[in-house]
Amino acid sequence: RACEDLELDAVNRGDEDGFAHYVTQMMCYFLVDDLENARFLWKRVSDAGKESTPELAAAWTVGRNLWNRDYPGIYTSLDIAWSDDVAPLAAQLRAKVQARGLEVLARTYQDASQSTAAAALGCSPEEAVQKCCENGWELQGDSLVPTNVTFGATEDFAEA
Repeated sequence: RACEDLELDAVNRGDEDGFAHYVTQMMCYFLVDDLENARFLWKRVSDAGKESTPELAAAWTVGRNLWNRDYPGIYTSLDIAWSDDVAPLAAQLRAKVQARGLEVLARTYQDASQSTAAAALGCSPEEAVQKCCENGWELQGDSLVPTNVTFGATEDFAEA
């Protein structure tokens, strides 16, 4: 709500420098799983705003990947040099997506290869093994097996 109020204030003032604020607003929408409002925000921003704020276009790339549930694409689009204001939000979103990726893996696979886990978690196979083992998985041979996984820790992204 606070972001929406700032957006309205910027529009009412005719603030042309207010486009950078949309990046924060969009990332906040992603963090609360409100992809629909993020999409409407993107549609509301003028072409001039989209062109003058490359970080906004980068944020929308994250949004498109979230919308399509393209986990490798989400991680790739999050792995850029964000501004100081947006970097903590991007880090939070990455952690949230990783937590979701772990849950999706556990619900979908009886055993997952290290490369499959790495793709779902946006990290190296070695890091995937570590993250999975820290969250109730066991390494059995070359496969990761969810053995003591608790579900429901995360909500699913908004339905497309």
